[in-house]
Amino acid sequence: MEKEWSMWGNERYLFDLLMHSEGSSIKMLEIILQEQLSEEVVEQVLIPSKSLHKKPRAVFGQTSPLLRRVSSYRYREETILHKAIYAHLEALPEGTLDGMNYEELQLEKLIDSLETKREILYAGYENNRSADVCFHPVKLKADLFPVKEYQLTCNGSVCFLVHELFDAELILRHSRRKLRKEIFM
Repeated sequence: MEKEWSMWGNERYLFDLLMHSEGSSIKMLEIILQEQLSEEVVEQVLIPSKSLHKKPRAVFGQTSPLLRRVSSYRYREETILHKAIYAHLEALPEGTLDGMNYEELQLEKLIDSLETKREILYAGYENNRSADVCFHPVKLKADLFPVKEYQLTCNGSVCFLVHELFDAELILRHSRRKLRKEIFM
């Protein structure tokens, strides 16, 4: 990986910012690309605790079912970020979900509306085999991805586990294009 980064030069710092920032990666990408990303929900399902893979089980324990949402974020018709969110609905503050059906629940908006504490659990690189577990049914194209995994805590309880996978090549290509446009205009 070090050899690959040496080809990218200082652009590695772009990924360090994305992966280690406590703020929203989506908002940061929108600032870098100077355009809003569009979300496509790939899947949103309730998963019984016995069917969870080891990472959500380690974070939430053997709890009630979790809501899992897999989304792809697109920049000009190209998927630039995949995001998987696991939500422990019973840990949310009382009254948060009043009258809401889990199928229509917009987890991103819910997260934005709550006062949460973010803790980065992992920021690094994953191969497509290990990432496939989180992002199924998405078919991943590349072999290695920058990833960021964090948990969000509400009222002392972990309510969300978020796993973000960045398409490094697309982000670099589009950020270079934006920078060239800024310099030469």
